[in-house]
Amino acid sequence: MKLIMNADDFGLTPKVNDAIIQCLQAGIVKSTTLMINQAAVSDAIVRINAGDVIGDVGLHITLTAESLF
Repeated sequence: MKLIMNADDFGLTPKVNDAIIQCLQAGIVKSTTLMINQAAVSDAIVRINAGDVIGDVGLHITLTAESLF
C-alpha cells in the first residue's frame, strides 16, 4: 500500500504557498493543487515557473469560492 500526501489550496495566500513549498521541499507531501481564483495565485505561478515547487501540480477547481481578483 502507498500513501500519497497532497497539499491542497496552493495559491490561497502567500503564507499557505510558503508552507506548501516547505512541505514539498522537505518531502512531507508529494504534490499540490493550484486553487485558481484566489489572492496569491500569481505568486504561486511565479514559484512554479521558478522551479520552487518540487513535485506534481494539479488543479483545484472551486465552484463556490469567491474570486479575489
